[in-house]
Amino acid sequence: MNIYIVEFFLLCFNALLYGTLERKGKRNVYILSCLEILLIAICRSPADPNWPDTQTYLNWFDHFASFTSWKQFVNFSWEPGIIFTSKVIGMFSNTPQTYIVVLGIIILVPVFTMIWKYSKYPCISLIVFISMNFLTLTSIYRQWCAIAILMYSFKYVYKRDFKRFILLVTLAFLFHRTAILFLLVYFMYNIKVTLKKLIIGFCVSIGLIFMGESLLPILNRFARIKWDTSFNGGISLYAVLWIVVVFSYILCRKYMQEDSYRLSFNMVLFAAILQSLSFTFSIWSRAILYFYMILIILLPNTLYNINNQDYRSRRGSIAVNSLFVCLMFLWLLTDCQKEYIAVWQ
Repeated sequence: MNIYIVEFFLLCFNALLYGTLERKGKRNVYILSCLEILLIAICRSPADPNWPDTQTYLNWFDHFASFTSWKQFVNFSWEPGIIFTSKVIGMFSNTPQTYIVVLGIIILVPVFTMIWKYSKYPCISLIVFISMNFLTLTSIYRQWCAIAILMYSFKYVYKRDFKRFILLVTLAFLFHRTAILFLLVYFMYNIKVTLKKLIIGFCVSIGLIFMGESLLPILNRFARIKWDTSFNGGISLYAVLWIVVVFSYILCRKYMQEDSYRLSFNMVLFAAILQSLSFTFSIWSRAILYFYMILIILLPNTLYNINNQDYRSRRGSIAVNSLFVCLMFLWLLTDCQKEYIAVWQ
């Protein structure tokens, strides 16, 4: 059986168990769930086709071992953060599995920490993380190292500490230049969403579909490789983002006063508006990953808010939670069609 499906049901069981325990027990169940996901990430074979770009990074990992001067680091086309990190890992071991294990830990631990701090249903957040293919995308190491660093920047957004926030964004920029886009998150914090703004945002996103080709030269300025017009899907993600935005606004409008909920909502709204650019510039989906990855917080917190509204009966909560889990399972089935390949296979 597909290991992602097995892990999905394990996480569902853990989520049910989580709800019956006190604080210490909840933490232990969450740690166990995180370890399950971490094992999937670090025990995979480099040849597993579900994890994009792995072989490219492993090939360059071998190449970085030959770097002996700072000039070689500076002149290489990749950002210096990932080159330096790869070089340090190579000083201790040059095996491909070591590289996968170390980067897997570097990336996932900050994600798990952020979920525990900001999600009201941490185990549900892990279900979203698995179902929406975020786990396998972590093999895009440059960008996810940047995302891992940015996980620690949220507390400075809430504290309105711009100096420390921009310091972390700069550090993330050393791993992937698109991390500079995350500066926008600091200013999303105070945006009050209204129905009028939602309608305007949707109209803008439709307009960007038709403006994509004219914007491509501008977007290419931020790309390491110059991309031509291409369409590799993205419609399903576009639809999901807007469905989440609309239903979150309708069902949880009164919770927009909460700082963390408002910020995560604004980030997903921003991603929904810009996702239409990926219809012309398919690699753009990776750029807006910085914003829509917050779905691992927004979706569980929306579910929590729905369950805690005064009119919601226990039977209704069970129905809502069951529907949500079914939808996540269907999303998982669309993304994980290939079998997991373990390192020992």
